[in-house]
Amino acid sequence: MAEDLEDLSNQLKVRNERGDGALEGTERVIIAEEYPELVSKVPSSSEWLERHARRGRKAKRFTVLLSQYDRVSAWGLDGKSDLADAFYRIRLGKKALAHAKSLKNEALISWLKADQSHCLLDDQPCKLPPYREMKAATVRGGSTIVQPSTNNAIRHEKTVENDLKPASGKDLSDSFSDESRLLWRMIQRFGAEKSDSAIVTEVLGFTGKRYGEGVILLERLRKEFN
Repeated sequence: MAEDLEDLSNQLKVRNERGDGALEGTERVIIAEEYPELVSKVPSSSEWLERHARRGRKAKRFTVLLSQYDRVSAWGLDGKSDLADAFYRIRLGKKALAHAKSLKNEALISWLKADQSHCLLDDQPCKLPPYREMKAATVRGGSTIVQPSTNNAIRHEKTVENDLKPASGKDLSDSFSDESRLLWRMIQRFGAEKSDSAIVTEVLGFTGKRYGEGVILLERLRKEFN
C-alpha cells in the first residue's frame, strides 16, 4: 500500500506537469480482497483508501474493494463516510437481498431470487455478464476486468415509464404488478437481441425443470405489455 501511495503521487505529478494525455494507457485497477482484514492489519490502509477515493480517478488508479460487511466502519471510514460516495456498491447474493428488503421493494426481492447473476448496483437492479463472457474477456485482454457501469443498471422507473405504455397511450401503471413491470423492463433492457430461449434462461432465470414456467411467463408478459 505504501508503494501504491508513492505510485499515486507520481501519477498526479505527471498529470500536473504534462496534462491528462500523458496518463493515457497507464490505467491500473487494484483489487483488495477481504478489505476489512487489511484495515485491521495495515496501518497505512486508511490513507491508502482516502487518497485513492479522492484522487485515484484523476491519476488513472481505480480500486475494487471486496468485503463481507456493508458498513463504512469496516472499511476504516469512521468519520469519513462521505468517501463512500466515491464508490459504486455492488451487492451480491444475500447482501443484495438484505438491502432490497431494507428498501421494502418486493419486486426487487423477487427479481434477485430468480437468478444468481442478479445483483444490485447501489439501489438499482443489475445483471452480471455470464461467467463464460467474463472469463473470455479476461483471456482476451490479459488483465482486462469487466467494469461495473451504471449503463448496466436498469434506469429509474420514472425514466422508463413511457416504455411500458401500449400504442394507444393507456397508462399501465395501475393494471400490472410492480414485479411484472420490472420483469418487462429486464426483457427490454437485456433481451433485445436474444432468442426467446436465451431470454427465458439468461434474463428471467428459468433453467432446467423450470424452463417451461419461464416460457409461459414470457408469453404472458408479451401479451400484457404489447
